[in-house]
Amino acid sequence: MKNHHLKPVLSGLLILLFLASFGQTVYGQSAVGLSSQGSMPPQSSGNDFNQLAADWTRPIEPDPISTTGESSNGEGSADPDKVIYLTFNDGPDPKWTPQILELMQHYHAVGTFFELGRSAASFPDLVRALAEGGQTLANHSYSHVDFTKLDYGSFYKEVANTNWAILNALANTDGLSSQVSACLRPPYGAVDTQVYSYMNQIGFVPAFWTIDTLDWKGIPGDSILNNVKAGLGYANKVVLMHDGGENRENTVEGLGLVLHDLTLAGYRFKPFCTGTN
Repeated sequence: MKNHHLKPVLSGLLILLFLASFGQTVYGQSAVGLSSQGSMPPQSSGNDFNQLAADWTRPIEPDPISTTGESSNGEGSADPDKVIYLTFNDGPDPKWTPQILELMQHYHAVGTFFELGRSAASFPDLVRALAEGGQTLANHSYSHVDFTKLDYGSFYKEVANTNWAILNALANTDGLSSQVSACLRPPYGAVDTQVYSYMNQIGFVPAFWTIDTLDWKGIPGDSILNNVKAGLGYANKVVLMHDGGENRENTVEGLGLVLHDLTLAGYRFKPFCTGTN
């Protein structure tokens, strides 16, 4: 599926603040990972919540990178840790996900895979392979539907069924469920204040991106690499790619270039949406 709607980004700091405020993780609750209580939409979002949602969707401008290694405000390097968060939507896919995982492992890279529930239910072995490979797993809905068009009950089913499919694939494994994140990436990046409120109701954190590779347009691998390099000025470099939905040959090619070039440049690849970032 294609993410045509570029949505503003979440910084790692906002995710930490949200976790601190609403940090009710969902995985120690019912069999599907979500409490059956709270099955009604909230009565009122309130002005404070609307303001918070507005803050979540405020664009973050990149800090220009100086050739001297100092940021434009003179406070030292804009990115001293050189960390990049690779994220993948719409998998798992039996053709593309194994190729992407192989590349990630070759470069000792860890990323976050936002899974579709219907795909996780169809290919549980791929879900396990990702977790066994050290990757983080997260929720991208069950059927790639626009959340802004759903009532609370339909939204709940999309998220809960996906959560169940991921955790069911990891059943009877040794501790792999700890690699399932409480982050939720809305399909198309489509959100409004009501969707944010629904997420809060069930303890999920919204997760977007700062760098759209545009791999979903079918662009060649070198263009994917150039799009990533163009976003290196962001304080939080969250890269959007895809491992399912359509032909992802270009994504595999582009990922290989990204991993190669940025590894040589000293960047490290870490999972997005964990308890520590």
